[in-house]
Amino acid sequence: MTEVAPIAGRRRTQAERTARTRAALLEATIACLIETGYAGTTTKDIAARAGVTRGAQAHHFTSKADLVTEAVRFLTQRMVVEFVMPMKAGASERETVAETLDRLWSLHRSEVFAAATELWLAARTDEELRASLRSLEQDVMEALAVTANRTLPELSRHRSMFGLISTTLATLRGLALLTFVHDDVEREWQRARSDLLTLWGAELDRIEDGPEA
Repeated sequence: MTEVAPIAGRRRTQAERTARTRAALLEATIACLIETGYAGTTTKDIAARAGVTRGAQAHHFTSKADLVTEAVRFLTQRMVVEFVMPMKAGASERETVAETLDRLWSLHRSEVFAAATELWLAARTDEELRASLRSLEQDVMEALAVTANRTLPELSRHRSMFGLISTTLATLRGLALLTFVHDDVEREWQRARSDLLTLWGAELDRIEDGPEA
């Protein structure tokens, strides 16, 4: 997220100072999650990394769960902006599916997935965090659905779209987890990519053959 610099010689407004502080806290939180994991991340360390006082941190985010969930939401939104950049002009729906899969795989190899994984694991025993992540997961699915409506208009009108997205995400997440213990999972990804393309292609064929029953 690009911060708009204030005009030289003008004092920052309260809103600008608030936005700057929140952004610094969220960026610091992501860095801590990636470097030390959820268990090793403390609000004290986050405040120190962000260059703000503990009081300022507590003013903006009342709990660790609130802070880390909002940080991942912040990063996810930034990544979604990159994901929904215009697809290749004139591409067929099958070509668009292939490009979408490649973009999703790239996102699952990024820092946002590493940070999100830390939270998913911690949520198993943290009820407050689990509740926050449910909301975040819903936001992610809605963002993907909006993108699908724009890039795959024919397919998005059918109920099968949600199932295809869910299966695709489950596959991507499973393979992305392997990257934490294996240096190279590209061969597995290429195999999974081929299977996913077949799955999406079969649904496109079914839709082209006639209206949904």
